[in-house]
Amino acid sequence: MISLQKTLNKLYYKTPFQKKILNRYKELISTHKNAHDQNESIQLKRLNHLLNHAFKFVPFYKKHWKDLKYIKNNTIVLNSINQLYDFPILTKELIRNNSSHLVAININPKKTFNQTSGGSTGVPVNFVQDEEYQINNLASFYLQHSWKGINFYNKTIYLWGAERDIFKGEKPYIEYLKDYILNTNRLNTFVLNPKTIRKYIDIINKSNAVLIIAYVQSIHEIARYAKKNNIYIKKQNAIHCAAGTLYDFMKKEIEEVFQCKAYNHYGSREVGAIASECSASDGLHILMHHNIVQPIEFNQNEQESNIIITNLNNYSMPLIRFDIGDLGVFTEEKNKCKCGVTYPKIKKVVGRTTDFFQNKKGDKIDGEYFTHLLYFIPEVNRFQFIQEDFTNIVIKIQGVKGSIPREKTLDIIQKVRLVMGDDCIVSFSYVDEIEKTKTGKFLYTFSKLNSYNNKNVEHQ
Repeated sequence: MISLQKTLNKLYYKTPFQKKILNRYKELISTHKNAHDQNESIQLKRLNHLLNHAFKFVPFYKKHWKDLKYIKNNTIVLNSINQLYDFPILTKELIRNNSSHLVAININPKKTFNQTSGGSTGVPVNFVQDEEYQINNLASFYLQHSWKGINFYNKTIYLWGAERDIFKGEKPYIEYLKDYILNTNRLNTFVLNPKTIRKYIDIINKSNAVLIIAYVQSIHEIARYAKKNNIYIKKQNAIHCAAGTLYDFMKKEIEEVFQCKAYNHYGSREVGAIASECSASDGLHILMHHNIVQPIEFNQNEQESNIIITNLNNYSMPLIRFDIGDLGVFTEEKNKCKCGVTYPKIKKVVGRTTDFFQNKKGDKIDGEYFTHLLYFIPEVNRFQFIQEDFTNIVIKIQGVKGSIPREKTLDIIQKVRLVMGDDCIVSFSYVDEIEKTKTGKFLYTFSKLNSYNNKNVEHQ
């Protein structure tokens, strides 16, 4: 007898939007093991279509590309993906200063939605996305799960973050219903303490989930706690690690405790799924149907380089040659992977840092909780949260339009104290410039109490 949950789950995936995603997913499944040249030919065709759309309908590109040598009769024709290196770099600063001119003039605003990103550079950037982008991004999400032997009907546990639940003090009922229909269990890990960790371990041990999707630092913190306290965790099937760099020392400890493979995944709010690890554990396959991923200069073989991304599916606000603010090590190898997938790889992603903060009770708070507090505030250019000690948080603000309004600062202080304690001193420091790390990056959260700061992650 089919359960109510399974019935609702199958009905959900028959809704118009989900059917579009599944149809796109089926296309990807049928091509992701094609010869690399075949997939690159498809990619080039889609790139040329996107470039011509951007040149015709996006004012920013119309202005900045007018002298490119690839334009003939008002049409752009590339014969190779590598010719994209001749196009100018798009930075987050350029997006901030030209956001309205980066939106295509032929789109219907009612069919788009706004997103924002703090990212590892600490620069809040607002951008526009649409349904076609969503369809391709979610299809990419399902595709890289298939490399782990997972499909979209399998039960999944999310060790994720929802600052909304912390603000309200509870998870909305509609979210419980959504979890039931989608066969998921989403557990909020923005605040972790021994009681919460033990509760989540108990849920994991009782669940028959085949996949855990987790913030890197959240799953590692749980693994560390379980190991330190000799707490048994039932053997799991697979762990998808995202929203941070999965360092080797983290991966080793996570796999030891959960007794399964931890897969590294690289994505962002701006461009969605970028690259993901397969069973071969030899780099991350670039999801080339969704994003073109390149080093900042041609032939950066086996060298650390800025990661430059061109998203192929966002026609509302095309991000072309976008400097995402991360560093990676690239490889020229294009041989068929042991897993059978022919997508090219990025060897590893480096330099993405999100620190846990810790309150005096011992709770660990994911750094992304704090960065979300400063999204969509026009007075903020760059920001950085610094934990000086258990009860002292300094928020550095590199402003562009003066100080943050008083009512907003009070709201931020209240939400910081919600997780750090009522006696936490929260101060705002307005500065002309926030210092960079040695590699030229910004840290948007920085805890002086965090052991990672001194041992494993480069800081200022």
